[in-house]
Formats: sequence, structure tokens, C-alpha cells
Amino acid sequence: MEGAERSVMEKRKVLIADDMPTVLEQAKRAVGEKYQIITAASGAQVMEIARGNQLDLIIVDLHMPEMDGFTCLTRLKADWKTRDVPVIISATDLSAVMEIKGFSLGAADFIRKPYTEEIMTVRIETQLKLQEYGKLRKETKEERAT
Repeated sequence: MEGAERSVMEKRKVLIADDMPTVLEQAKRAVGEKYQIITAASGAQVMEIARGNQLDLIIVDLHMPEMDGFTCLTRLKADWKTRDVPVIISATDLSAVMEIKGFSLGAADFIRKPYTEEIMTVRIETQLKLQEYGKLRKETKEERAT
């Protein structure tokens, strides 16, 4: 469902990727009641899940083995099925250099671990609202063009 048609009861789908099961559990506890949480333990799983599901947001750990968060972000933004899904990068050791690189690759935002419910909720809600505004703007432009 798009825009205002989305059911109030329907939870937004958020994919959270981290190679540490305890971090995934922490994230579920923090925001699992507000959103439908899907988890992944690797960048490869992120790509598989993202291509096969209509996701509203992806949170990906910067320091995963095999495929780090920047590589995963680059691949998500290069894939036409996933390029419009906002991606938040998470890490315990974020620096200005990392944030600049992430934003230049298409990251929507960053979040520090350990997650807190309040910060996680605000960051997710901000990205979901921005995504919704973008969809409404596109629909309005299309209506005016016809």
C-alpha cells in the first residue's frame, strides 16, 4: 500500500542487519512493538531479504564480516529494487570521516550502538516521514503532469 492508504494497523517493515545476535535482540526489544522487524546476520542476507521484500527501511552494521556496511550500502543503492529504501548505518565507533563516506554513498542517517529506544525510534520515524513526503511529492507531480 502507498501513502495515506497504508493501514494504521500495518507495521512498517524494518530490516536490521548485524552479525551480533545480542545487538539484533536489543534492537527488537527497542522498537519491535512499533515496527515489523526482519533481521539479517550478513550483508549477503541483507541483499537477499531486501530484493525479496518490500521494506520501508534498512539499518545495517558498518562492521560486518564478508561484506561491510559501506559495501552493502553501495550494492543496495545500485540495485533498482532497493535503491529507494532509506539505509541507516550503525556502529559503535562512528567518526566524521565514516559519516562523510556513508552520506556520499547514499546513507540516509547514522545511529550509534548500543541502541536506545528513544534514539532508534526518532531516527526511524524521521526517515519514514521523509520517505512518505517524497512519495507524496512524486504523486503530486505526476497528477499535475496529467
